[in-house]
Amino acid sequence: KTAVSDTRQPAASQDLSPVEIAGPVTTDTIGKNWNAFLERLSVKDGALSNYLSKGVPSDFSDGKLTLCFPSNAQFVMDLCRKRQSEVASCLQAVFGCEIMPVFELSQQTQTQPTPSRQAETAVDRKQRAEVLDDPRVQMILRELNATPLEVQRMPDEEQSVDSEDIEE
Repeated sequence: KTAVSDTRQPAASQDLSPVEIAGPVTTDTIGKNWNAFLERLSVKDGALSNYLSKGVPSDFSDGKLTLCFPSNAQFVMDLCRKRQSEVASCLQAVFGCEIMPVFELSQQTQTQPTPSRQAETAVDRKQRAEVLDDPRVQMILRELNATPLEVQRMPDEEQSVDSEDIEE
């Protein structure tokens, strides 16, 4: 029998566009570009992006990126740890260098979203009601037997959908 090794990157890291960083990759540059990384990853693997969004990059040295998760996020951190090689290849695709993620629990009970990210996605009661009253949304919720937990505003580039693109 002949053994064939698969050298392809995991599907989540394929076609992830790199961020532009002037100079070397540091803890600071990863922190500043973390939301951009999560947004790129969410297009390919929304679940993994969501898991990683609970963590905060705290240190990058010797090719190891320490991601701190709040103490109440043990389960999410364990999910990320199980997909460590996938996370590593996604980080490499976006930041352009080998990065091995290390996952740790912090003493904080929860991480706070960055103010800019929170302001971007904030939706008031009126907007929430408008969205949930939309017949298309109601149909999807009914078909999936789903209950909405949260309503968020999409970034502007994703909002622009022509009415001709929507088939009813």
